[in-house]
Amino acid sequence: MANTKISALPTYTGDTTGVYAVMNDSGNTTTYKVLNSNLGPSWVSDGAFFPGATTTAPTVGVTSKNNMSYYQIGPKLWQVVMSFQTTGQFGNAGSGDYLFRLPTTPAALNFDTTKPWQTIYTSNVGTSNIAFAQNTIPSGSGMISDNGTSVSSNFQPVVWDAARFRLMVHIPGVKTQCMGSGFWQLTANYGFNITFQFTST
Repeated sequence: MANTKISALPTYTGDTTGVYAVMNDSGNTTTYKVLNSNLGPSWVSDGAFFPGATTTAPTVGVTSKNNMSYYQIGPKLWQVVMSFQTTGQFGNAGSGDYLFRLPTTPAALNFDTTKPWQTIYTSNVGTSNIAFAQNTIPSGSGMISDNGTSVSSNFQPVVWDAARFRLMVHIPGVKTQCMGSGFWQLTANYGFNITFQFTST
């Protein structure tokens, strides 16, 4: 490819949120000038999350941890981290499976449900079914445990609609079911940490 000599660097007036390099080729000398570099912001806290439900939303009692934070990895790729810990001062369990909302601060995010790894799945509300394993977001990874003997590292999101998701818990030999009024309800003493990546619209 032949060198192309230009007399002056152009002025870029478009989207300046990425990394841009403009080449100034002067004879046999090539130089690069980075006009703007932004590899994404730091982690952003969306604050405490208060789940809805497929029937009646629960109420959250007193918690020692309750936070959703997110980070933009790419143009439409995001990472979410959720941390939660009850204290024994509970709210009420509500009814149905719990529905969690994607971050809304500073702008509401939505799943691109056309992607085959984050399609909508609304079946098996309040039931244990291994089909959940086929419908989780594959990047999900976390741990949930109570103060007794129940613990699971098979803990992943399942897309409910463009804005919301359920959290599936798989305890081998026991259940594969989403958190809700009948399983890991908010009137129990437990905590979890979970992270996942998703593609937005």
